[in-house]
Amino acid sequence: MMTSTNYNNKNEVKFANNNRKIFGKNTKLLFQFINSNQFIKFMQILTSIDETLLPDDSLSGGGLHEIKNGGLLKIHTDFNKHPFKKLDRRLNVLIYLNKNWKQSYGGHLELWNKKMNKCVQKILPTFNTMVIFSTNDYTNHGHPNPLKCPKNTSRKSIATYYFSKGRPEEEILKIYKKNRTEFKNRAGRWERENPSKYQSEINRMKSPVFIEKPNGAGTVETYTICYKKGIPERGIVIGRIEGTNTRFLANTPNDADLFKKMMEEEQIGRKGTVCSTDGINTFTPI
Repeated sequence: MMTSTNYNNKNEVKFANNNRKIFGKNTKLLFQFINSNQFIKFMQILTSIDETLLPDDSLSGGGLHEIKNGGLLKIHTDFNKHPFKKLDRRLNVLIYLNKNWKQSYGGHLELWNKKMNKCVQKILPTFNTMVIFSTNDYTNHGHPNPLKCPKNTSRKSIATYYFSKGRPEEEILKIYKKNRTEFKNRAGRWERENPSKYQSEINRMKSPVFIEKPNGAGTVETYTICYKKGIPERGIVIGRIEGTNTRFLANTPNDADLFKKMMEEEQIGRKGTVCSTDGINTFTPI
């Protein structure tokens, strides 16, 4: 799991942390409660969702969020699938932690209509305010204007998401397969720029060094699972050799239990050993 991520681009300027291991005692208790059967039952009744709601213990995309002076989060729709489970994302729950927050600071959560031509609701992120809303391809939200809070103040929130197995078809766009955050502008057009605009800048970046025959301790930086006829066939890992700046590409052992764990639990940051035998690199998690 990540410990802290700093997002700094034209669409979002914020910090995020979803590593429950380093949360304080009371924060852990709060996440435990909002992922409990009692709270989920309440959510099920409140929202009238037919499919059974499921919590996300990995807090993918959720956890603790912080935005400082000048930060923003442009209007967007969220990813609609769990990143490594076959689940549909259905609900967002946001809890704001900002005492003595003033209107002049801004940072309102804005909810926009389907056509992206009208803001239908603004919510000031004041202390102990909870916002619950549906996650689908039409729930446009964010806070698009830079924060004007003092430099020693920040907009803090807790975020957690709920999933289900299946969802109504009318909640998703059918023109393309979407499982990413989709940023939009407020004039009713998708804010998607031609990636070739940035290609020259990307080409100038220093590429990580890959080692063809890795050997030693390593850490997972990203991973995926390959399927054959719907059955997991192998795992692929890109990782970093411990104590160096070199990366490796490797298969995982052919182990059904390992594949199951890779699908159900976050593997980024997981330690293990990598070796090269007969031209095949294998990463074995610890």
